[in-house]
Amino acid sequence: MMSQKEFRIIASTGENFYEFFYIKQIPAGDFYYGSVGSEPTRTSIHASGVVNVHMAEQTIRYPAKQKLAELKGLKQLCAMSIGKLVFKNPHFSKPPRQAKVNGLIYFDIRKFKSAIGLMIFLLEPESYSSLSNLNKFMDNPHFTIITETNPWLVVAVHEGHSNLKKPKRITKRTSE
Repeated sequence: MMSQKEFRIIASTGENFYEFFYIKQIPAGDFYYGSVGSEPTRTSIHASGVVNVHMAEQTIRYPAKQKLAELKGLKQLCAMSIGKLVFKNPHFSKPPRQAKVNGLIYFDIRKFKSAIGLMIFLLEPESYSSLSNLNKFMDNPHFTIITETNPWLVVAVHEGHSNLKKPKRITKRTSE
């Protein structure tokens, strides 16, 4: 049986470090992820495919669309655009915890002009080609691929939302 895996996302200013997001997978195969500030949120996606979003005192449940074991290609868990100045706000982040984890994902906010884009995906193992589609709408993303989970975790960090390129829409026309 698989053991629990936990990963944390930490932003650096070069002088300070801010933990603001976590992702973990429990032995049953369920994933939990969310923010860690003074007003944390949590989302769970269960092996069955059921998704629960917990915010404040409310829980929103989404029915299963696909079991995680049946995942093909890439599945987006979440996306956010974060202003560089927000990391110092205790509602958003906190100093990194000292607890043992499986991995830390760091990025330096000085690299970005104004906003940081963060996207988290699940990836069918060995399906690297699915990542090439992400380059079509992100400018120079930095990918962290975590193969310790099943499905694999992918964290993409890129220049914030103002630089996202809209994917070209393909429309199929039929003649009558």
